[in-house]
Amino acid sequence: MAQLPAFQYCTEAELFVDCTVEQRQWLTFAGQPLELSLVLVHIVCCMAIMKFWPMTPKIGKWIPASLIALLVGTLIEWTLFRKAIGQGTRVVEQTAPIAGAPPRFYWPAIPNDSQTISTMLSFAIQLAAIGAVESVLTLQACNEITDTVPKISDSNQECFAQGLANLVCGLFQGKFVGTVTRHLYPFLGCLTLIKLSLCFSNGRRCNDRTINYQYYEWSSSSR
Repeated sequence: MAQLPAFQYCTEAELFVDCTVEQRQWLTFAGQPLELSLVLVHIVCCMAIMKFWPMTPKIGKWIPASLIALLVGTLIEWTLFRKAIGQGTRVVEQTAPIAGAPPRFYWPAIPNDSQTISTMLSFAIQLAAIGAVESVLTLQACNEITDTVPKISDSNQECFAQGLANLVCGLFQGKFVGTVTRHLYPFLGCLTLIKLSLCFSNGRRCNDRTINYQYYEWSSSSR
């Protein structure tokens, strides 16, 4: 449903996002047969890549199919459609304004008083624990949808990646989207990394599977 505006066009404003719902019109084979056909070509190519790319030996498991679909779609749009045919589909710069600047490094100002540090650590530990549990719950849900056998290494990889992302994004004033925790700070990322590092040290592993199944069974029974 979110992709339905790709089948619409508007001539009342320079950018598609500035058009009202009444001003937007649907692409039809009677009015815009070529543009509508190109949009359908994009959709078919994307669906085919999403279906068959994971079956590619070796690289199919390491490179996401969505990334390949994005690259192939961009290549088709700016070479075949616009250069050879002379007709293209609506792109991002025609849909909404693009603005911004590269992120700047920001070292957080750590307070000197122990009371503030204690409060920050308390909230950071709570958010880190909630984020870790919710991460493995999301992974479990994905495993059940795709009928995949869960592995402890998958949970460890998920938590470690989220902790690292929170740490790096926090240092650049970014906001990494987790499962239920939002606007995470570098302290949360540091604590998550420390937790996973301790689990990995000396050949130990976090018992994420036990936490995952117990919490999942409890949440299922509570519903």
